[in-house]
Amino acid sequence: MNDGYLTGTTGDVFGVQYEEEPSLSVLLHFPVEASVDFESCPVQASGTQRPCEIRIPTRTQQNRSTSRKNPNLINCEEGKVLGWFKKQCDRAVADNPAVDVSGMYLMFPTDMDKFQRRHWHHLADMHDLISESKGVGAERMLRIYPNSFQNQRPMLEISADNMQYAKDVWRACQLEGHDFAWYSQGELEELLCSEGGLPQPVQDVYHRRLCVRDLINKIKDEDYEGCRRLIESSPSIVLLKDDDSPGFPIHVACFIGARDIVNCMIQNLPNEDLGAVCDKNGRSAILVAEHFGYIDIARDLARNAPSSYEQDANA
Repeated sequence: MNDGYLTGTTGDVFGVQYEEEPSLSVLLHFPVEASVDFESCPVQASGTQRPCEIRIPTRTQQNRSTSRKNPNLINCEEGKVLGWFKKQCDRAVADNPAVDVSGMYLMFPTDMDKFQRRHWHHLADMHDLISESKGVGAERMLRIYPNSFQNQRPMLEISADNMQYAKDVWRACQLEGHDFAWYSQGELEELLCSEGGLPQPVQDVYHRRLCVRDLINKIKDEDYEGCRRLIESSPSIVLLKDDDSPGFPIHVACFIGARDIVNCMIQNLPNEDLGAVCDKNGRSAILVAEHFGYIDIARDLARNAPSSYEQDANA
């Protein structure tokens, strides 16, 4: 049995080559006492075996990529399958009120990313179904249950403080990007409640982001010694952005005219083109310094990054 998104397969009908649509392989689990009308299933189903494989025609890779940016895009087959699943669940409960609804669910493959899972969470909510993702990393899996499962649903025991902590760590991971951006907030909550806790690389990312925020606060307070200690202990935080600030630490220092702090950054990152780092408005640190009248800081940055100065001058 195939798992995950299945690429299109080719075939030959009367000498004409064709390519099937890519599809998503989903497993329908249901208890023995539940009767399921597979003939009314809107897509291909493997039959009455348990679990039953359902093949849902899905978007092309390009369209799935687009749906990551807009999870509200709906594939009609996806909606039809969820509507059919809900109808079968309601029918099973009506035929046998004692049926165990926790044993009736759609199980999705583990190779889905968080954007694809979010899309199905959204669809499940639209169809008044319960969805949950469990597991971490490559083992994280989405399941969709009937609405009546809400009363039997085991809840993750997590304190309000840990929930907020998971949210803060998630924001740090999104800012960090790369592989860290694939963590979902629910996955981080689950990791926090696990015996091993958060992976060390994730903790390091969060710590660096805290250091960036601390550095920006010290820059605003013009605390040169505090800035120097932070920069010397971890120079790379100068090149990290804080989502609560309009730019990087270098922009904040240029904005308030903290020349000593800017020079401390230059000394600790001699090989970095600090003048070229752009804020959210696309302005380099040199342009920020010039805009607010700190020509001496602009010159310091230009000496350290002449190529950036020439680019800004041409602009």
